[in-house]
Amino acid sequence: MSDSAALSRRSLLRLGGAVGLTGTVGAGLVAPFQAVAEPSRTRIDYLDLDPVTSTTRTSREGARPVAEFAARTTSAFSTLAVTWAATDAPAPDVRYRVRRDGRWSGWAPLGDGPVGRTEGTVGPRDGTDPIFVGDCDGVAVRVLDAPDGDVADPQVVLIDPERLASDREVPGDRLGTTAAPARPELTWRGGWGADPNLGSTCRGPNPTLHAAIIHHTAGTNSYTQADSAQIIRGIHAYHTNTLGWCDIGYNFLIDKWGRIFEGRDGSVESNAHGAHAGSWNTDTVGISFMGNYETAAATSAMLESAARLAAWKLAPYGRDPESRVTLAGKTIYRIAGHGDVMATACPGRNVIAKMASLRSRTAALIG
Repeated sequence: MSDSAALSRRSLLRLGGAVGLTGTVGAGLVAPFQAVAEPSRTRIDYLDLDPVTSTTRTSREGARPVAEFAARTTSAFSTLAVTWAATDAPAPDVRYRVRRDGRWSGWAPLGDGPVGRTEGTVGPRDGTDPIFVGDCDGVAVRVLDAPDGDVADPQVVLIDPERLASDREVPGDRLGTTAAPARPELTWRGGWGADPNLGSTCRGPNPTLHAAIIHHTAGTNSYTQADSAQIIRGIHAYHTNTLGWCDIGYNFLIDKWGRIFEGRDGSVESNAHGAHAGSWNTDTVGISFMGNYETAAATSAMLESAARLAAWKLAPYGRDPESRVTLAGKTIYRIAGHGDVMATACPGRNVIAKMASLRSRTAALIG
C-alpha cells in the first residue's frame, strides 16, 4: 500500500468545540477559571507497519526487528504512539526516530507500555504510552524482538492536536492557597481544551480513596509552557479514539512548572474512577508528571504540587501518606509509583528516588 493510500484510508479528523465544565460545583470549590470558546481540531493518522522477514537483519543494539515503518515524511504531528492487536504476551520493544526542523533524531525507546488494558481485561488494542515529540513531519519505527515472536497488526499512531491561541493563557500560578490541605490551584478540563466529542460516559466514581498512584507521561522534557495543554489533548485523543477508553486515563497531570491539570472528567468534584493502573484504579487517584523522569530530574515545583494535590485528596479520608495499604492483593504505600503495582519503569527512576520525600511532604501538609 502506498503512503498516500495508507494515510487516506486510516486518517481520522475529529471536530468539536472545547467548552468549560458546567454544572454544580462541589462545596468549597471555585468555578472553572476559564472556558475555551474556540473549536478544537485533532487529526489522527493510523499507518501500518511492514513485517520484517529477514532473520539476519538486526538493529544497532543487536535486537531483531519483526516489524518496521521505514523513515518517511508524513503529515504534521506532535504526539506519537504504536499499537497492536491485544494479546496476553509482554509488550514488545518499540523504537522510533522523528524528523523535526528538517533533521532526523536518533533512535529512542517509545514509552513504557503496554497500555490499553483496564481492570485486568484485554481490550481490542494494546499500545505504547503516547509521547509528545514536538512539531514533526517524519517518522520511522521498529518493533524489536517481540516476546512471542510476532506482533499482530502493528500501527503507528500520529496525533496532531491543533494548537489553540488559548494554550498560552493557561495560568502559571500553580498554588491557590498555602493553607493545606485545601485544593491547590488547577486548570479544569475546559482550560486545556478537552474535546467533548471524544470518549463516552465512564463508570461511577470511586466511593473512597485509599492511595495515590504516581505516573509519568514519558516523551520529551523540552516542552514549553504553551505546549502543556496540547500535550494533554494528544493523550486524551489517544486514550479515547485509539484505545477506546471512555476518557483520558489519568485523574490529574502536572507539568514541570508545577501546574496541575484536571484529567478525567469528575476528578475535581468527585473521585472519578481512572484508567491508569489496571486493578489499582479502584479507590485510587492517578497523578501523572508530564515528561520522562527516567532521564530527567523531577522539578521541585511539580513535586510540591503533587504533595498538595495528594494531601487535598487523601486528607478527607484520614489517610496517612506514610502508611501502607493492601489493594488488589498488593501491599503498597498510600502514595506509590506505577511500578509498585504493575511491571513498568513508570514513573521513572528520578521520581522513584523522590517518593519518600513526597510522602513525608504530603504528611506534613495534612498535619
